[in-house]
Amino acid sequence: MDDVEIDTPNHLTQLMRLPQLCLEPRLLGFEKVVGTKTTALLEYAENSQEPFIVMTTFSSYFKLIKPELEKLGKKVGVIDGKVNQKQKFATAESFQKGDYDILLCNIIAAGTGFTLDRADTIIFLDKDFNPANNEQAQDRIVPTAKDRIHPINIISIVVAGSIDERVNDILDKKEDLTKIINRRELMK
Repeated sequence: MDDVEIDTPNHLTQLMRLPQLCLEPRLLGFEKVVGTKTTALLEYAENSQEPFIVMTTFSSYFKLIKPELEKLGKKVGVIDGKVNQKQKFATAESFQKGDYDILLCNIIAAGTGFTLDRADTIIFLDKDFNPANNEQAQDRIVPTAKDRIHPINIISIVVAGSIDERVNDILDKKEDLTKIINRRELMK
């Protein structure tokens, strides 16, 4: 690659760098390597005429991808943990009115309290370790009014054979276990 040395003080930090590497190597200093997820997202954006939402746990990615999406002629909004609640609602409202084509969202920052049903598609570039947070994020595009009824498309871009794939497998098992437990509680 680029002979870039990644300083990681402990194993947990090393483990957290792996999903970032799957998302976009440039986030960790590999300037000459464009991530496959970025390539797939840009390709999707270039071919899409419909508004959509991008979800990730790594808000630092937005600084990198937003200008690249804007070069494609897309109007891009951002909801992350750096903006206050009033700004988040204003951005969500602007998206709903059609001021943005694409909304880049941090899973936690935009996971609750927003209606983003103008979009029928959410693209997850990675997932939160808590399946409930991912479900909350998916629920942002569930139609809230009869005039907005549409199918829901959830796209997860996963790097095969990586920690990315392993995390998704674990999340699927967690979701299945939660459903089993909830079903048993309902039967009581």
